[in-house]
Amino acid sequence: MPASGKALGSAMKLGMKYGPMAYELVRHSREPAKVLAQKAMTKASARRQALQHAASVIDGSALLVFHRDLQVWVVFSGDEPIGSHPVVTVSLADLLEHADLSRRIRPGDQATSRVRLPRPTPRRH
Repeated sequence: MPASGKALGSAMKLGMKYGPMAYELVRHSREPAKVLAQKAMTKASARRQALQHAASVIDGSALLVFHRDLQVWVVFSGDEPIGSHPVVTVSLADLLEHADLSRRIRPGDQATSRVRLPRPTPRRH
């Protein structure tokens, strides 16, 4: 078992050499990772809330528009915009000024799960 002692010694040397840098990297990258995860959760929850809101009104639909760097889902009842998720201070008319209204989605249009194709079997010669 002399080889395992040599590997352990090499691991210890590398840990002492690069350990402080790895610690600092983890410490400094934790906050940006939290921000990124929070941003992804906000986007997903805004979409879910908009589709639930659209499902609760007559002839409901939702449209994704952008306000600066924020994704905003505008909810429609028929052709009338009635709300947005997340709520923004800009009027709905300003949000929809250059939007393509034909891209609205209805709550029932979205598939609940993906259809997966079977994996091809390898050919044997």
